[in-house]
Amino acid sequence: MSQLLTTLMRNTLKTLVESNGFDRVLQQVNITSASKGRISAEMVVTEGSTNFSGRLHGGMTATIVDQLSSLALTAALVTDSEQREQHFAKVNSVSLDLSVQFLSGVQLGDTLLIEANALKCGKNIAFLSVDIYNKKSNQLVANGKHTKYLLNK
Repeated sequence: MSQLLTTLMRNTLKTLVESNGFDRVLQQVNITSASKGRISAEMVVTEGSTNFSGRLHGGMTATIVDQLSSLALTAALVTDSEQREQHFAKVNSVSLDLSVQFLSGVQLGDTLLIEANALKCGKNIAFLSVDIYNKKSNQLVANGKHTKYLLNK
């Protein structure tokens, strides 16, 4: 685990969450570690992230897949000098495809374990994945795949 990279990814997520944009819904996500191309995080399911039946909302799950895989991409491509800056890191990219398999429901109050990985970063295309587990049962509750086009690599 790279402590510099973990701190940088936490700061990057903090900047996104504190913006006026949609990313603020990720305020409950806590990055526990980061290494080259990999992000581990936890999140407690709160009322703001549930649907009418008190389960984790599918849109929230998709947002976790979208943003945490994008952070894994950033962690894969960030330079050593950017790691030392410790403020914010960004990779210019756009989504080409995002899919989520919903495997099990998650209740209000449950804690999620999130593992995001940059599987392959080519010249123009990156392939990313996210596995989301229920911490208590260690059951896989969702799996996401994300393909991104790299704008300025």
